[in-house]
Amino acid sequence: MSFKVFISHAHADQQLVSEFFRLLAYGMGVKTPDIFCTSSSGQGVKIGERFTEEIHKQLVNCDLSIALISPHYYQSTFCMCELGAIWGGAKRFIPILMPPLDYSDMKAVISGIQAVKADNRSDLDVLFDQIRPSLIDPISTAGWNREVNRFVCILPSLYRNPAGAVKRKRGEVFLDEYSYNVANAFSRLILRERDEQQPTEKYKPDIFLIVFDIDRMNQINTRHGVKVGDAILDNISSAIEKDIENYIEGGRCGDDTFFLIICGDDNDALNHGERILEFIRNTPKTLIDKDVWVTASAGICKFVPRCSIRAWKSRAHLAMLKARENGGNRCVIGAPPIPLAEPLEYSWGS
Repeated sequence: MSFKVFISHAHADQQLVSEFFRLLAYGMGVKTPDIFCTSSSGQGVKIGERFTEEIHKQLVNCDLSIALISPHYYQSTFCMCELGAIWGGAKRFIPILMPPLDYSDMKAVISGIQAVKADNRSDLDVLFDQIRPSLIDPISTAGWNREVNRFVCILPSLYRNPAGAVKRKRGEVFLDEYSYNVANAFSRLILRERDEQQPTEKYKPDIFLIVFDIDRMNQINTRHGVKVGDAILDNISSAIEKDIENYIEGGRCGDDTFFLIICGDDNDALNHGERILEFIRNTPKTLIDKDVWVTASAGICKFVPRCSIRAWKSRAHLAMLKARENGGNRCVIGAPPIPLAEPLEYSWGS
C-alpha cells in the first residue's frame, strides 16, 4: 500500500512548497501521485471537484499531514481552518517551521507539538528516518544527503524574499543557486573522502558544469508553433529531473538553456553530455507527432578552486558557443577559468 502525504501550506509560499515537494519526492522517495499539494500542478484538486470536499477527503485518507508553518500561513484564514481540520482528523501530523519562525512562534493548536525546523539539518534527518520505514521504495541515504543538502542551502534565498518566493523570469540567470550548488558539491566530496577514509591526494574528482542550448529554437517555434516548442522544452526539463541520481544539480536556466553539475573526469562529463544530446535528438519521436529535428549545443567546463562562479559559467558558455559555431549537435570541452581572474562578459542563453 502506498504512503500518502498531505501538504498544508499558504499560497504565498509556492516556491518554498515546491522545494519541499522535491525533498519528499526525490530526497525520500514518496511517490509524486501520493503527495496531495494544491500548489503543484496535477497534485491538487482535480477539475470538476468541489474544493473543500476534496481537501477534506484527501486529509482523511492520507497517512501523514504536514503543515508548512510560515508567517504567511498564520495570516491565511483558510490555512487556519485547514490546520483545525488536520488537528481533528489527521492520522499523523508533523508541523514544519519555515524560517524565520522558531519554536517560540508556534501558535494555536500546534503549540506544544514537537515540530521540525526546515533549516535544521538534524531535524530533517529525523524526519527522513521516521518516514522511510513506511515507504515501499525509499531513496538511498546518498540520494537523501544530496537532496537535503540542496534544500538547506537554497532555503535562505527563498525566505529572504518578502513574498516568500524567488520570482524567476524567462531567460533569467540564477547566480545564487550555482554558488549554493558548488559549495554543496565540495562539502559532499569532503564528507565522502572522510567516510571512505581515503587520502585527499588519491581521491580528487573534479566538478563540471555542462550547459545545453537548443539549436534553432526560434525556427522550431516559427515553423511548428510555440506549443510544440514549449512541449519539447518541458520534456527535456522533466528528463533532467528524473535523471537526478546521475548528477549533483541540474535544471533550466533560460528560455531554451539547461545546465548540469556533475562529478568525475573529462570522459565522465563528455559521456554525460553526449547522453543528454542523444535524448534531446530523440525527444520529438516520443513526444509529438511531427517531423521536428531538435539538436543542442553543449559546453563543458571544469571548476577550478578560487575561480568565481561567473567565470566558470562564462567559460562553459563560450564552449557552448564554439560547439554551435561548429554546426551544433555536439559537446565541446572549454578551457577552465583562471583562479581569481575577472570573468569575460557574456550573455547567458540565446
